[in-house]
This record gives sequence, C-alpha cells and structure tokens, in this order.
Amino acid sequence: MPAADQVILTNEAVSPSFRVPFAIVGVLALALGLFSSAQVVVALLDMALGRPVEGSLLIGVAIALPFTVLGTAFVWVYFIPEEVMVFDGAERSLTSTRRFPFGVIREMSFDLNRSAVPELVWERNSDATDGGYWTLTFELPDGRMVKHRTGGQSTAEEKAAAENIRDRIAELVG
Repeated sequence: MPAADQVILTNEAVSPSFRVPFAIVGVLALALGLFSSAQVVVALLDMALGRPVEGSLLIGVAIALPFTVLGTAFVWVYFIPEEVMVFDGAERSLTSTRRFPFGVIREMSFDLNRSAVPELVWERNSDATDGGYWTLTFELPDGRMVKHRTGGQSTAEEKAAAENIRDRIAELVG
C-alpha cells in the first residue's frame, strides 16, 4: 500500500501464459525466416558466380521476408517489460523500474521537480466498445514517453480514476 505522499503506477507485462507461446512460435518462425534468407543469399552468390540456381528466388524471398518479420514481432512480445512508476513526495523523486524477462531489472530515478504532470488523453480505438479509452501520458526527464491506463471500467469511471491520479501527481510535483 503506497504512503499518503506516494503515487504508484503499474503497467503490467503480458502474462507468461500468453508470452511463452508467442516466444516459442516467434523463435520457430524467425529460425525459418533466417534459414530462408541464408538460402536466398547463397543462391544470389551462386548466380553472381555463374552457377545454375535451382528454384525461384522470388519464392525464397516470399518465404524469408514474412517469416522473419512475424518471428521478430512474436519474439518482441516476449520482451515487453512490466513497468512501475513511483512518484514519491517525501523523497522528491520519481523512480521508474522496468522488469524484463530473465530477471533483468532497469531502475532509473529522477528529480520530482523536473517531472511533468501527466496529461489526460483520449486514445481512439475502433475496437473498443466506447470508441477508445483514457490514458495518462507524460514524458520522463530522459525523454521517454510513458502511458498509463487505469482500465477495466466504464469510460466515465476510467476518466474519473485517471483525473484523480493526475491530480494526486500534480500535488506531489507542485
């Protein structure tokens, strides 16, 4: 439970039950894409040296490119970190802790006086039932943009919760 002079924002990482299958499929697709890419490069070298090439380079590229791109995207999902932002009024600090897979933790602290108050932003999303959702968006002193969504509520409740958090942060930064 945070102290009265603290605001803690947590952006959850993707759950392991979702993350691990993506990593497995991603590694397999990436391996196939890289293997196909290597075969295309070998075929191009053979052509450059005047040797005959079996098969079509276009089919090789058509296999290599999408499998490499999709494999990379699926593996990227595995590495999305969990992020915890602690606005501490007593210590006048803002601490950003990012937890990546394999136990890698990156923690950065900033002076709370240099921190900006988050803006309340309506994010359009055609898939959402209300056409979008409310987020708190702010820039850290190192230039990284952070978005936080209270989520799981109606749009009105989500906006009220986000405004409450924004106002509490404004008091600490103030």
